[in-house]
Amino acid sequence: ENVKGMLSAKTSEGPVFPRIRSDLSDPRKSTGVKPDRGRQSHKYSIFSFVVGAQNDLLPEFIPENLDARDFVIKAENFGIPQRRHRVILLGVREDLTNNFPPTLVPQPNQHTVRDAISGLPALRSGISRGQDDALIWSRIPQETLESLNSHLDNQMIVALTQCQRDASQIDSRGAEFGLKTTYTGVPKYLREWYQDPRMKGHITNHSTRAHIASDLSRYWFAAVFRQSAGKSPKAPDFPKPLWPAHANFLSGKFTDRFRVQGWDEPATTVTSHISKDGHYFIHPDPYQIRSLTVREAARLQTFPANYHSVGKRTQQYVQVGNAVPPLLALQLATLVNTLT
Repeated sequence: ENVKGMLSAKTSEGPVFPRIRSDLSDPRKSTGVKPDRGRQSHKYSIFSFVVGAQNDLLPEFIPENLDARDFVIKAENFGIPQRRHRVILLGVREDLTNNFPPTLVPQPNQHTVRDAISGLPALRSGISRGQDDALIWSRIPQETLESLNSHLDNQMIVALTQCQRDASQIDSRGAEFGLKTTYTGVPKYLREWYQDPRMKGHITNHSTRAHIASDLSRYWFAAVFRQSAGKSPKAPDFPKPLWPAHANFLSGKFTDRFRVQGWDEPATTVTSHISKDGHYFIHPDPYQIRSLTVREAARLQTFPANYHSVGKRTQQYVQVGNAVPPLLALQLATLVNTLT
């Protein structure tokens, strides 16, 4: 399993992916290790989980003839509420089976951020480099709007004004233990996977991190913009008072520096970078003004409620971001099991 960037990776010896397939197909040859006396040297067929068996073994779908892109699994097509595209190879020893493994069956509808995190308690973010106080936090929308009034059109001013009214009703930053969820709005397919009846609705890892006040202003503006415009703002969409204090913000390199996850579409890929600052994983609810919690990221990765991440919060984000979605892993394991 690897990121799809490996498909175009090259070294001085040429493209990387064909070499990987060749090495996995004939490990003895690739390592130079001679087989023990009297033992057979095995080779492996390298299969795709998305292209193969349903094509009646047409020549172009024989394993060695598959294109590199035929190994890319787009997780959002298989019940995962996240656009996660990964290269996953299945190696089967040639003497064990002559059968193609069945391939993953796409689901008719993609699951969304709303499907994954609905019902989780609403939280506020913390404030770093200053007093972390719920009242101070609740004033951020008003103070941000006052600083932006002369920099926005009327439509955006109206949208921002409408999204001030409820922020003061959220005063909890959550907790590592002790919170409960209702699974309200979570589709049956995901709800049955996330839930563990023994936990009686309890969840862990649902606590927020702190951000500097200027970033919280950007988060609030970005979430309102996403809700109003139907898309996350690019760098040029931010009014000048919200530009970060570095010269390259409008250079094109940071156009997606602040990204809001959309309620009604799969999330963008949850990676370990979520541990850094949260800018790319802003919560879609403008009233919560924060980045995603570890539990929310875990939901997008399809970790059930009974998976608890340990260590410091940064380590927890890394654990979640580096994982293969468990619900996708189950589907892959089920297909492999058909070969036994």
